[in-house]
Amino acid sequence: MGGKTSSVLINQVSASQLPECPIPGYTLRCAVSADIPFIVEMDRLHFKPELDRNYPGQWSQEKSRELIAENLNSARIVEFAGQSVGCYYWWKDGETAVLSSIQIRENHRFKGIGTWLMNCFEAEVKEQKMAGTGLAVYLDNSAIAFYEKLGYKITGNDGPYAILMEKDIGIDYRGTNGDGAWLCDFRVR
Repeated sequence: MGGKTSSVLINQVSASQLPECPIPGYTLRCAVSADIPFIVEMDRLHFKPELDRNYPGQWSQEKSRELIAENLNSARIVEFAGQSVGCYYWWKDGETAVLSSIQIRENHRFKGIGTWLMNCFEAEVKEQKMAGTGLAVYLDNSAIAFYEKLGYKITGNDGPYAILMEKDIGIDYRGTNGDGAWLCDFRVR
């Protein structure tokens, strides 16, 4: 990516320096409530089959819609030629940002878009001074190798069919300075 960045306003994160997309024509924007049906559909197409294979009958459009609506402030939409072609959303769990879903339409995969989205996700998390990122992935999902390539480590199991993966993104919380203010040490990797 050559160190290029582009200033993008992401909800409350002011002027984040997010990595520029390596493929011309792709843009990232904050999701709005009108995007919820698209995100639900992406989850239905790409996440529901895995869930049905391992936990039959557990996915529901209503549950998916509720989860996305609750986390809409951290949902992002990828567009190409004016069309939504991908998305991701996450939430905070203590000092960890949990990636709930990252989806890209099949005809836009294997171009570097997924890596770009993960870099954008991690840049947002760093901007918010969170200590790390985490996600769960099914054992039979080929994305495990993708996440490992990006520095994610397997840290446990999420039931019998999935693993937990985490990545330290380079913020070291060392406690407070005595007046209750947290001290952070940003490490460059």
